[in-house]
Formats: sequence, structure tokens, C-alpha cells
Amino acid sequence: HGEARATATWVERALVVQWKTRQDTMSRIRRYTLSEGGQHLTMTETRRLPGQDKSVTITMVYDVDH
Repeated sequence: HGEARATATWVERALVVQWKTRQDTMSRIRRYTLSEGGQHLTMTETRRLPGQDKSVTITMVYDVDH
């Protein structure tokens, strides 16, 4: 169990959430966007893996049921 500090802001049409735990040396950033028709929610996460200098980006696309 740990504690994280997070902030969320709107950047154009995306909700951008940035957080950092006590163990993290760099912040993690998640960006959520909804497609024009509301059919898909896309989440993109950017973070650094322990012991590496470059960032890794993961993208997940969810189908939205209406």
C-alpha cells in the first residue's frame, strides 16, 4: 500500500492525469480522450521504467457500450 500525489487537468479535449508515488523518481502521465462519436475511449500512459533513461508509452483503446 502506498500513497500517490496526482493532478488532473483538461488539455484541449483530453483529460491528463499526472501522478507520482514515493517510489517513483519520475511522474507517470495518463491521457484520456473520447472519440468524436463517443465510440472509443483511448488511454495513453507514458512513464519511465526503473533503471532506464527513456520513456515507455502504452496505448489502450476501449469500445464504449451505449
